[in-house]
Amino acid sequence: MTEQWPVYVINLDRSPDRWDAMCDAFHGESLIRFTGVDGRQWGADGEFHVKQRPKFKPEAWDRLVSDGILHALADEFWPWIPGEVGCALSHINLWKEISKSDSSWTIVLEDDAEPTMVGGTLQGAVEEIFPPPEDADIVFLFGRDSHLEMAITDEDNRFLNGWSNLGYMITPRGAQAAVDASLPMLLPCDMQWWMRTFRGYVMQVPMPFPSLPKISAYAMPTAVVKHADSALKSTFTVDGSKPWKRSRY
Repeated sequence: MTEQWPVYVINLDRSPDRWDAMCDAFHGESLIRFTGVDGRQWGADGEFHVKQRPKFKPEAWDRLVSDGILHALADEFWPWIPGEVGCALSHINLWKEISKSDSSWTIVLEDDAEPTMVGGTLQGAVEEIFPPPEDADIVFLFGRDSHLEMAITDEDNRFLNGWSNLGYMITPRGAQAAVDASLPMLLPCDMQWWMRTFRGYVMQVPMPFPSLPKISAYAMPTAVVKHADSALKSTFTVDGSKPWKRSRY
């Protein structure tokens, strides 16, 4: 019998509408809801900085640093907002579980994804379009035809860098490597892990970290997931706006 890969959806408790939308969009999947970490708990209400990015409560920032979640130099490398830390911890907490899993692959989706195919399952689409290479530990489910900014090698679809954790599949070894690469956070997790551990990426910016073993990441040649309309609204801000959009690139 073919192994069935578990499919997790990271979803905040305050976003039940997104969970319902995911169940409708991926009705052929047996989705597993994974409770995300809500960064609003660390936010200073009504306070903004750098093109209206929400601020942290000073005591919350200090605690995140002392707990080893944020690097002591984090504010020098990135204009952090509370929601980015919550998003990163959501993935990291799930990676910790996956690292102990008996499944060869686990699919992870953020709750603003939708499938590009009609019918079938994500696993079926992956196995048909791009069976994971033997050395793979991560395969991103968006592809060359996505609008996302990323670098993929021409010859073998090796993923070098990009800007989204919208949807991917990962092995237990890859999940442990992702945890090791992401803490303490100097940059958002959809950047820091490939900078530190993806094979083929050449570090452009010196980072105050020891070197880590490299793992192999790939991207689909054709996307099997894309952003849903719900992605137009941010869960990082109270009103759903994205006042910082494109300011970081």
